Amino acid sequence: MTNKFPSAILETKINKIVSGKKIMSEEKEKILYGAQKIFLADGFYKTPMDDIATYLKISKKTIYKHFSSKEEIVRESLMHFLSEKHKNINAIVKSDNNAVEKLFNMFSFISNMLISISEQFVIDIRDFMPDLWKEVDKIRAKILFENLKIIIEQGQVEEVIIETQSEILISAFTASIRGVINPDVLINNHMSPKKAAESVIEILLNGILTPKGRRIFVKLKSGVNK
Repeated sequence: MTNKFPSAILETKINKIVSGKKIMSEEKEKILYGAQKIFLADGFYKTPMDDIATYLKISKKTIYKHFSSKEEIVRESLMHFLSEKHKNINAIVKSDNNAVEKLFNMFSFISNMLISISEQFVIDIRDFMPDLWKEVDKIRAKILFENLKIIIEQGQVEEVIIETQSEILISAFTASIRGVINPDVLINNHMSPKKAAESVIEILLNGILTPKGRRIFVKLKSGVNK
């Protein structure tokens, strides 16, 4: 079953947030990728611009040609990260898989993606750029809502997801993920983003799947149904 993903407006918005243009220079994109890798692994507050320049083997002058401050790099690199992951999720939703496979693949992708986010980065976002986190949270909520709506409605047609108002199920998923995968909860409970996501997702999936859907989910988990 093929679905069209009606999120061109959201994708355009993310692209504009990232660079102000749909196409950015190769040099600027290189800086964003490099900074993103460093910030997600080590945090950004104590990371000097020299470290980014050294890692990329460029001068600080080159970095400042594209960005006015480290804070601007943090913001744009994180939005760039979101934009790239949004494209990956979009491809999963557009696939010909059944709804359980799509949910499994989407949440497996999200869990693996979260491996790259260190506790230090989470602490830095909470302590030094809380407004950025609020912006990220709003964008991810929209991405989750639009994708889950398509998958859940497909799953109800396939009789692998329970029959109830799709908006209720989508809201439950989105609220749970947003509620657990946020800086305060992760830091206070000493949880990695990946572990938090896996725990929430398994609880939610077991709650919304029909017996038919659960059988598919069990096979996917065991690696029988690739």
